[in-house]
Amino acid sequence: MNDTPPPPPSSAAAPPTPSHQPPPYAAPPGAPAEKPPTLAVLSLVLGLVGVVTACVGLGLLLGLAAILLGVIALATTKAAPGGPKPKGRGMAVGGIAAGLLAIVVFAVTIAAFISAGWHAKQAALGLVQHSQARQIHFALHAHAYDQQDENPTQPSRFTTNPFDLVDPGYIDAAIFEDPFGDEPVPDDFDQWAAADRARWLRNQGGFVLLPGVTEGSSGDTIAVISKPASSPQGVVVVTQDGLALHRNDLDALEEEVHNQTGKTLDQLVDEFERGWY
Repeated sequence: MNDTPPPPPSSAAAPPTPSHQPPPYAAPPGAPAEKPPTLAVLSLVLGLVGVVTACVGLGLLLGLAAILLGVIALATTKAAPGGPKPKGRGMAVGGIAAGLLAIVVFAVTIAAFISAGWHAKQAALGLVQHSQARQIHFALHAHAYDQQDENPTQPSRFTTNPFDLVDPGYIDAAIFEDPFGDEPVPDDFDQWAAADRARWLRNQGGFVLLPGVTEGSSGDTIAVISKPASSPQGVVVVTQDGLALHRNDLDALEEEVHNQTGKTLDQLVDEFERGWY
């Protein structure tokens, strides 16, 4: 039997392994918190200011700047694999979104201004067209009165030839211009031959003189209409008694014209431009 006692434990034995890792390093009290990147903050600020000022050109510029700075901020604050989410990415995303919103609001505002300007222009041209039709009507009356004085035995019939009103000076040729068209009276119009001037007034002019109208016609007999294809607001109609109206119901106007002349609107315009009546 071996009576040798066991050796004592080695003093160099490793200490027992702790069952958990020590807590991560924490900043000492009073240390400043990590600040988000400056570009992300600028992106968000510019985007929000751009939304507020989107109705003017400044909003567009600020919106573009916010998007640019936000994209740069995102590119420079990428998180390391498995690491914590960097500060400022939320601000950068918010700045990009605000910048996009500022651009959209600016575009909608510009579109609204353009649309309002177009409608205002159309309304103004409609008033011009209305005034032109009235002036043509007055010239028709003046011409009819003069013809009656020269030929008392003949009925005072309204002429259907615009040249009869322009050549003697009852009205200026520019009154027959289509305000919605792009065919103004040529500068040398007065030097043209009479047949060429008459043809221009019928074809490039914006108004049609209806046949069969006299001083004795019913007051609601249509004497002058604007060419239907020229105005987006409908047709200007002037009756024998001088009442001028914009007519949007072309079907009803078509029926009235047919009852008065036996022709459709298209036929009436075509025959007027050809000089067939």
